[in-house]
Amino acid sequence: MQKFIQIGFTALRDPASGGYFPAVPLYIEATDDAIKGETNMINDIGRVFADRIKQYIDNGGLIGNADNGVKEV
Repeated sequence: MQKFIQIGFTALRDPASGGYFPAVPLYIEATDDAIKGETNMINDIGRVFADRIKQYIDNGGLIGNADNGVKEV
């Protein structure tokens, strides 16, 4: 029995309205390489999110909490 991994989805556009038709899932066969690639991708995207969160925190978080250069002593 073959096993598959969903890797995304796609949807065609309606040429008349420009809207989207219902989305259709995209699958690939769950080979050893595909499973390893999935694990690597999850780790890579985790690193991207972690870097963005660090940048967000280092820059003061919400705009209202950003450092305006005034320091209390």
